[in-house]
Order: sequence, then C-alpha cells, then structure tokens
Amino acid sequence: MLARSCKPCFLYNICSNADCGIRNQTNLALKGILGIGAMSQIANLTGHADTAMNYSKIAHDYMSQWTTLGFNLDANPPHAELSYNSPDSWGLLYNLFADKELNLGLVPQKVYDIQDAFYETVFDKYGVPLDTRHSYTKSKLVAHLTLRSRIAILTTLTHTDDWELFVAAVSSPNLKQRFISTVANWLGTTPTNFAFTDLYDAATGK
Repeated sequence: MLARSCKPCFLYNICSNADCGIRNQTNLALKGILGIGAMSQIANLTGHADTAMNYSKIAHDYMSQWTTLGFNLDANPPHAELSYNSPDSWGLLYNLFADKELNLGLVPQKVYDIQDAFYETVFDKYGVPLDTRHSYTKSKLVAHLTLRSRIAILTTLTHTDDWELFVAAVSSPNLKQRFISTVANWLGTTPTNFAFTDLYDAATGK
C-alpha cells in the first residue's frame, strides 16, 4: 500500500472492481492514501508512535501530490479527474467518505468545496453518473439478494455499494438534499421489482 497508493497503476495493473482498465484512477488513489492515514491512527492506538508518525507523514505527502495529480483546476468549474492527466474526465469521488467517517482530516476542505460546486453542474434526472464513461450511477448492491447473502456482503463489502449516497454524506447540506432527493425520485417513479438496484441510468432510470 505504501508504494502503490499515490499512483496505484503506475507500475502495477491495479484497479477497483467497478473501474477495471483505468490506470492511475484518482478515486482509487484516494482510498489508498486514506488507508495509510487510518493505519497511522491504528499505530497510535496500539502504542507505536514512531510508526504512526511515519504513516502520517507519508499520507500527508501523498495527499499533497494527489491534489495536484488528480484535479483539473483550469476547468470551469474545477473538478477531480477520473484518472490522472485526463482533464476532460470526472467521476464520483465517493472515497472522500472515509476521510470524514474515520475523522482523518487528511483531505483539504478545498477538495470538498470544489466537488460540491462541480456536482451541481452534472446532475441528471436521477442523480450524478458514476463517471464520464457511462450515464449509469451506483446506488445499492444488495436489495435483490437473499437475506443470508445480504448479511455476508454487508459485513465484508459495504464499501462497494451506495456510492451516490456516500458522496451525499460528505456534501454541503443543500447538495446532500439534492442527491437524496434524486435517489428518492428514482425509487418512487421508476418501475422496478426491488427497492434498490446495483446500477441504473442516471438519465433514464433504467
């Protein structure tokens, strides 16, 4: 993790389960950096102060690089890129959720502000697309599974579902309400056999 987090696919063919084929994915790099920050907290709690300091230094150094490598600050409005050096691309930066949930404080507030302003410009009828490759978005993975399967997934893979709502959770109050309202609109107005699905088209709801 220490070697690969800032540039996850520079030397290695690493990608998340939904983003295979994307090298140096901005959101995946963020997950690794926050993971290092979390390890710093764990090291502190277990009495390994020197290790904690080292992890914290690495995480902050990577974060400084990430805010340069992963953003198109010349765009109007500025935004995170789907992958490094892809200025016309963008995607849901849902891994920001871990920074808030774990109280890491690694991500500068300007990143949240940039993303809040940008998301307002890319909403479709039923939410914000997952990224620039498709018009689909991701809401819920487990609704159509058996109870036993749901429990197994929720206890091991909760980071793979609810990405749209992960973004809502770390957004400004007004934007949060807009995210939740569009998901609720999809639930209430589209024909579906299940309360949630894994992926759906943010424009058509299908």
